[in-house]
Amino acid sequence: MSTRGSGNVYQDLNIPDADIRQLKAILAAEIMKTLDKTELSVRKAQRLTAVPSADLSRIRNADLKRFT
Repeated sequence: MSTRGSGNVYQDLNIPDADIRQLKAILAAEIMKTLDKTELSVRKAQRLTAVPSADLSRIRNADLKRFT
């Protein structure tokens, strides 16, 4: 017998704010996918978006604690 997950690993692990954490992870993955697909460096993405390169680096490294 196997156990099926809910589709939200944070919820399955009873982590607080599971929905918010899941959304952040999905958004970060889409941003990373776009950067990779367009072959944009963090610095070039910063110039195009005005998002600080430090924030883009945090997103690329999945360090999402500072984002609300």
